[in-house]
Amino acid sequence: LSYRLKLAAQRPLDRMRSGVSGSLVQATRTMMGMRKMAPGFVGGVHRQFSSHSNRSFLRMTSCTRQGGLSGSMSRAVMRARPDGAIRFQSSSAHAHEHVARGEIEILTAAAKETLHLFPTWLQIELRTDHAGEFGAVEIYKGALIGARLRDRVGFSGAPTDRMIAFCEHHMHTEQVHYEVMLELVPPSNRTKLQGVWMLAARGLGFAPALLGPRALYWTIMAVETFVEEHYQDQIIRLRRENELPALTQLFEILCADEVEHRNEAVRELFGSADAPETINAGLVIQMWCRLVDFGSRAAVAASKII
Repeated sequence: LSYRLKLAAQRPLDRMRSGVSGSLVQATRTMMGMRKMAPGFVGGVHRQFSSHSNRSFLRMTSCTRQGGLSGSMSRAVMRARPDGAIRFQSSSAHAHEHVARGEIEILTAAAKETLHLFPTWLQIELRTDHAGEFGAVEIYKGALIGARLRDRVGFSGAPTDRMIAFCEHHMHTEQVHYEVMLELVPPSNRTKLQGVWMLAARGLGFAPALLGPRALYWTIMAVETFVEEHYQDQIIRLRRENELPALTQLFEILCADEVEHRNEAVRELFGSADAPETINAGLVIQMWCRLVDFGSRAAVAASKII
């Protein structure tokens, strides 16, 4: 009787161990096979992870809706403590950042395998994308110089510290984007105006940051609004032609990053990414934003030719 009772108690444990072991084996096989899966599977993984993050951080826009990406995919979004210091979202946001970085690497490798299939219009657009991501990195380099100079001359404090953290975080993301373009755009297809764009971009970041955080946030909002439109035009055409799914998904992720950068700038200005973007925008600010938009469009046009 004692033996039978012991055997009866042991059977559920054996079943549980068997189930756990089987689950681990299945998970391992799934991870090992992930790189061999079709790009559509990667998008599914991204959406699965994205659905658990805080949806209040990233406003849904045309880019994120059509791209199928959750607007909640927030990467280490800044928040302020009561003392005004900066911290970034913890573990879950960092986990999403690592997932997105891994997905970008997989999709970049997949897109690189199809370089020979890129139509002429796409090669021209990629030329401008390369110039744009290079310029984005330089904008934040210039902004950091201006912000740190502002700090040294006596305008230190929580707002300046927030601006520096804002620039450092965004520059890291833009550097990832630029590395993607280095993989997809051969040297022979890159603009010859990089020296000009470096000076222009650094000045575009430096001057507003030196004036103050709000001037920089307005500038970033204007830049990223144009960049979202630029990426979205390419995404729509790629979806219509439906021949390069990996590149399409890659552009959707890059576009979502740019939307997030704009929304973070809007949050710094108004306290919410859903605030009307024209509120408190005086004539000078409106003119400046239009000038930034015009300059961005002119740079794209020039990069297509030279």
